[in-house]
Amino acid sequence: MPNLIPVSFMERTNSPFVWYCSGCQAVFSLERMAENPSITELRRVNANFQTHCKAEHPNEKAAGLVFALPKEDSSQSANRIVREATEGK
Repeated sequence: MPNLIPVSFMERTNSPFVWYCSGCQAVFSLERMAENPSITELRRVNANFQTHCKAEHPNEKAAGLVFALPKEDSSQSANRIVREATEGK
């Protein structure tokens, strides 16, 4: 089962920004080096890896990145921030 192996990390946060496929050593990376990559960036890496696996490893199940989902999305957090800022006014 191919999976993504992290190979390059940001120094201060130790978060990976480059991975390779365990099945064939194809390289996958973030578009930019970020100490804390966004969920969108990580999902893009996962999508690229899944596309790669369908083409290069079609008969194998692929295991992509596992990352914690945020407790709220951006619209929910914006609503919460506005609500908290205007409470009692």
